[in-house]
Amino acid sequence: RSTSMAVPFRTLVRTNIDKHQYDTALFWADKAASLSDGDIEDLFWLAQCYYFTGQHQRAIHLLSRHNFVRQNKSCLYLAVQCHIAIKEWEDALAMLDKNLPLITDYAQSSQFARESSFAPLSDMDSCLELQRGIIFEALEVRQQAITSYTRALHLNIYCVEAFDRLVAHHMLTGAQERELFEGLPFDQVCGADAGTVRSLYASKMKKYEPLPPSVRDVPPSLLIQSNLDMVVSNAERLYYACNFRKSHELTARVLDEDPFHHDCLPIHVACQVELQDTNGLFYLAHKLVDSYPEKAVSWFATACYYMLTKNYPQARRYFGKATHLDAGFGPAWLGFGHAFAIEGEHDQAMAAYCSASRLMPGCHLPLLCVGIEHLQTNNLRLAFQYMESARTVCNFDPLVLNELGVVRFREGNHDEAIALLLQAKDRCQEIGEPLVCAKMWEAVLFNLGRVFQKIGDHQSAIVHLQQALVLAPHTASAHAALAFSNHCLGDLDGAVLGYHNALALDADDVFSSSMLKHAMTELVADVDDTPAVSGAPSFSLSMSQSFTREGEPMAVGEGQMSFHSDISFEMG
Repeated sequence: RSTSMAVPFRTLVRTNIDKHQYDTALFWADKAASLSDGDIEDLFWLAQCYYFTGQHQRAIHLLSRHNFVRQNKSCLYLAVQCHIAIKEWEDALAMLDKNLPLITDYAQSSQFARESSFAPLSDMDSCLELQRGIIFEALEVRQQAITSYTRALHLNIYCVEAFDRLVAHHMLTGAQERELFEGLPFDQVCGADAGTVRSLYASKMKKYEPLPPSVRDVPPSLLIQSNLDMVVSNAERLYYACNFRKSHELTARVLDEDPFHHDCLPIHVACQVELQDTNGLFYLAHKLVDSYPEKAVSWFATACYYMLTKNYPQARRYFGKATHLDAGFGPAWLGFGHAFAIEGEHDQAMAAYCSASRLMPGCHLPLLCVGIEHLQTNNLRLAFQYMESARTVCNFDPLVLNELGVVRFREGNHDEAIALLLQAKDRCQEIGEPLVCAKMWEAVLFNLGRVFQKIGDHQSAIVHLQQALVLAPHTASAHAALAFSNHCLGDLDGAVLGYHNALALDADDVFSSSMLKHAMTELVADVDDTPAVSGAPSFSLSMSQSFTREGEPMAVGEGQMSFHSDISFEMG
């Protein structure tokens, strides 16, 4: 069969596709297919043009009618991709399962004389496994999706999309990520570029855990370190270390060069929330909604602005819109939960957090947030169970240990509470210095001071509370707690000063007001011995004191407000 008449038109097809003139390419692809009397390559490119112009059903019909989906993996891949584009997940999976075993070896196909027009067989195997993983993930068959993505990565180590979906969608725990990473054959496949590729993949892994030793000991080249993706990775790691200002500096630098860097935007929004940058967040949200109204991150930024301005109904509305546009966008689900939690709607908050946990099984933040909600409702047993589950997923986050310490304190198990909080303090030390990661340090130090108060060790309590006040000098509860310890040790001048400081920051603090009267009475009476104050209102260690001072759950991390990436979103 002669196909020489179709050759000029094939060139036109490729040229116009390169110029993104898909309608023109479609016209000439149709004529080339006719002139070659239905040559498989010409029909394949015709189907490609159907795909580029959004005519997915026509492409599927064309490839299926000629049985090309049973003859060549490139054709099968394109047909499945069309099903995926129109979200026909079951049909896509059925086509893969039915036709893949029937495809003859590409090298033995007599109809493909021009092999250069099609991807090598090994790459197509990886692509088909990637497709299978995408389908399973959409159908929420997570374990099979993980298996398919892992196979795709081992078939083609350069298949970044498979690795990115496993990591960015939090499908693996930190330990599983490290096991996958260490099992990839970088040295065997990448040769001299193994170090660079290894560093690039490591930059995508969880940011609240240490880097793998193979990467930590061999830093990437300076040119790669200046790449925007690498800068975003460093910014995310700083964010999870609660170094919000430095993280914001990096994300702002990235957005100056690339104003719509998709991976950078959620982290930048989270930093703006943490730094109370209302004006900047307002401007960014408007710019994103105008430019990308179909993207979940645009409405996520809008919702975060309303959270920052305490308009919680509007925040819930736009978090809901973000989840509707992208049901797998974990930070929006966490934010949705926070918008309910901050107003005491515990059931709705837990429902949102559970949705986030289902979508991100490798992220500990949703489990931590559910535990916090149970703690708020005084269900200590379930709170501890969820927080222990979060600790199983991520054993490196000091905030998890901090919350477990809070639960043990509420249960009256003060020795274990101190042990957990000291572990949290050690983890904070590993992450960063107190003045750099002040928010994380202050919560742990304050809680340690409160537990030492409870067991009567007021000297240790004063040490930790003073350290907490250095980091957060405008915290009324810390001033009141420090004053109480001074009061118990007989330092009435220090107690009066502390109670006054607390009332200056919070005039409605009933505890400080009552204890100030006690202290003033003792001063006036010039009492030498410190009287018993057991009848005074008691201080209680609560989540509102351990995470945020307004009772907000502080978590993703993510989420918060902390968000990630990992995605993650945190109120705090």
